[in-house]
Amino acid sequence: MYGYGKRIGRRELVALLLAVPLYGALNAMGATGEKGFTPLFDGQTLNGWHEVGTKGWAVRDGTIVGPGRGGGWLRSDKEYGDFVLRLEFRNSRRGNSGVFVRAGTQGRTSRTGMEIQILDDAGKKPNKNSTASLYDMVAPTKNAARPAGEWNAFEITAKGDHIRVKLNGELVQDVRTGDPALNAAIAEQHRNEPGFPLLKDRRKRGFIGLQNHSDPIEFRNIRVRELN
Repeated sequence: MYGYGKRIGRRELVALLLAVPLYGALNAMGATGEKGFTPLFDGQTLNGWHEVGTKGWAVRDGTIVGPGRGGGWLRSDKEYGDFVLRLEFRNSRRGNSGVFVRAGTQGRTSRTGMEIQILDDAGKKPNKNSTASLYDMVAPTKNAARPAGEWNAFEITAKGDHIRVKLNGELVQDVRTGDPALNAAIAEQHRNEPGFPLLKDRRKRGFIGLQNHSDPIEFRNIRVRELN
């Protein structure tokens, strides 16, 4: 750093002026190096998150660790409507978890918004409860999950009634929540559950959440880009 009394040469001044816009561009890309994305996890604390239900969420070695007992979830500080969410997760053997989008704090979280399922099911035939399913409603087109103990990557895009999910780089969900045929199929599937909320009736804005479902789970590199 240049101290007082020391003159800056012309060449040095030009270098500094050129560096200013470059620094601004890099800063705009955020800590992840992805333009427009904002980190939701600082790698050290749970700042910006709130425990709902069972306590015990922790940060260990740069990851958010679910307590693996009880229930509940960890929710974002703010609500989101249209966005792209990227994160990585590492499941435990026989683990069961999920990522909530547009969730509310009243009622069953997976039914106020949507739950993108996480399960220890690598290599199994996809179904409505598989990893990357819209839990209990829409099966992924394929099971792209890696085995327990390995890191997986989600990219979840919510824009109006359009929901897309990529798992480990593969597009496995491309759904319109207002699709009449899809909602009719869900209604038939849950015909014995009066009041089951169809996809078309789910919240359009809500919290992002990480589920605790009695099994250890880890998350890292959580970042979001809001869509206007």
